[in-house]
Amino acid sequence: MTITYFQIVCPKCKVHKCFTQYHALRRHYFSSHRMVLPSRMSNDHDLPDMKLMESKAPQQPNSILYACPCCVHYEKSKADLLVHLEKEHAFDDPYPESGKWTFEQFDVHKTFHSYQKYCREHADEYMHIDSSFFQLLCISSIFVLQKRTNYHHIPTSYFDSGQLEAIRDHIVQEEGLESNFDEGLTLKIMKVLKLLVEKKKTLEDTILDLISLSTLLESDEKSVAFAVESLLPPMKDLNVDHMAESELTSSFIHPFIQALLAMGHENVIAKCSNTTTSDDGQKRPDYSVDMYQNYTHDYTTCLGEVKTKHATYASKVVDFYKLCILSAEAMKGLTHFLFFQAQGNEVTFYFAYYRVSIYFVVEVGTIVIPTRKPDLSNIITYLDTMATVSRIHRNIKRSQSTDQVLYAPILPVDLGSKRSLPLKQKPSLSTIR
Repeated sequence: MTITYFQIVCPKCKVHKCFTQYHALRRHYFSSHRMVLPSRMSNDHDLPDMKLMESKAPQQPNSILYACPCCVHYEKSKADLLVHLEKEHAFDDPYPESGKWTFEQFDVHKTFHSYQKYCREHADEYMHIDSSFFQLLCISSIFVLQKRTNYHHIPTSYFDSGQLEAIRDHIVQEEGLESNFDEGLTLKIMKVLKLLVEKKKTLEDTILDLISLSTLLESDEKSVAFAVESLLPPMKDLNVDHMAESELTSSFIHPFIQALLAMGHENVIAKCSNTTTSDDGQKRPDYSVDMYQNYTHDYTTCLGEVKTKHATYASKVVDFYKLCILSAEAMKGLTHFLFFQAQGNEVTFYFAYYRVSIYFVVEVGTIVIPTRKPDLSNIITYLDTMATVSRIHRNIKRSQSTDQVLYAPILPVDLGSKRSLPLKQKPSLSTIR
């Protein structure tokens, strides 16, 4: 087999800059040239007879090809590569008139992209993730809508807190992101748990009661009952001062997510992944839920990150930024997406979908997973949210019109510094909860 050598280079720089990974070139392209390039698709791999040359300028320039960081394409010169990038991967006019979204006489589409333009023009100020994650997400066309809206990442000249709340409420209603768990079932589950907490029933009998109850239920109600039952095995009436991330994940987060999203579905696997998903070495989500078709992996439906409650502010922000970026990439070709961020035993879920050239990330709600037996009955408070999360995940499917969708380019995960700011300069933690 004849080997063809290629390099990953910047076609804009006069100096011959070589990179060892495609995401590094995409990061350089934004930081140096203020252009956001789309990432390669998950199935875009270099051909077997292609070999990366990591050295600097080749002695014989015509004997090497230059790889596109956005697709499986190679050019013989940097000039030709630049033409290819500008022709095939430019995103100069992604906002056609027909794609605008006006809500209550307020043009959400136009206002968001006006703020995005401002962020790109001032990108030099936003190279630290922990202080500028909202602006960096905006540059990637990601619009975060949370329950708490009284923060000041977006100047009020673009969106005020009332408008942010109204947009989120509209999406929640339009997409059906609220469910009401059956009151009769709620009382039955509460009664079963109360008997365990009051030591009137054993753990084994309580588990059997919940399993017996779940056999009478269907769909999301069954998933919620399974999730409640999954919390029982590790329950102790003990004062555990500190819980490591591995213990938190294996004893509480994984059983809960697995029961809520995967149990009863033969083609769905929920797992503690922590594996690389692409050429970007930083893309290692702690958790993922995958859909299989014909016994092989088809697509990912949910991602998650887990941190202890004592984790640093910067690590929590970077996790949230990473989840938003990875979810925006993963939802391509899907109707919508789901991800969660666990801080200690508080798990916050987000619904994500793509509309009018914007990746909307909408907070669904937070579930506090009880870790002590006396607190077990508190899970009743979150049955509505659990049912909503189960339904959102169950309805994720491949989109029927992917060939007609032009997805906005996304910044690399590891863009910028993770420098932690002094406390007074930090945004409120409520922005990632």
